[in-house]
Order: sequence, then C-alpha cells, then structure tokens
Amino acid sequence: MSLIGADTMPDAYKPIASRPREPAADDRSPSATRLRSMVMSHREWILTHRIRAGVAISWREFFRECDVVLCPGATPRSARS
Repeated sequence: MSLIGADTMPDAYKPIASRPREPAADDRSPSATRLRSMVMSHREWILTHRIRAGVAISWREFFRECDVVLCPGATPRSARS
C-alpha cells in the first residue's frame, strides 16, 4: 500500500497523511492496515521489507529440502462454529 500512497495525488494524499494514526496499534483489520501502510515512513517501509525478505529466505531454504507444503484449506469465518 505504500506504493499506492506514493502514487496518490497530493490533494487526495494530504488528508490521509495528516490524519492521526487513528487505528489502535493492535488493530489488524484490513482497513487499519491499509491506512497505516499508505502513510508509512521510509524507515517503517525498510524495517517491514527486511521482515518480508527474511520470510522469503526462510521459504527458499525450506524448499531446498521439500517439494510441497500440504495444509488444510481455510474455513471462512461465517462457516466456523
């Protein structure tokens, strides 16, 4: 989302960037994540990118030994009891 934030026209971006970080830090909802991602600083982006790169390295190492990962399909929240 930081790429979208970077490409947003200034008149549309300014109200988003000037809003206080409304979502609580523990709010992991899609809308809160999108808002934080659109206005993240370069420093925050670099730190997030390092995590993303570490995950990619871990998967590459995993697939040196394994050919496939089997896992159960996701169950929609509405179907959970």
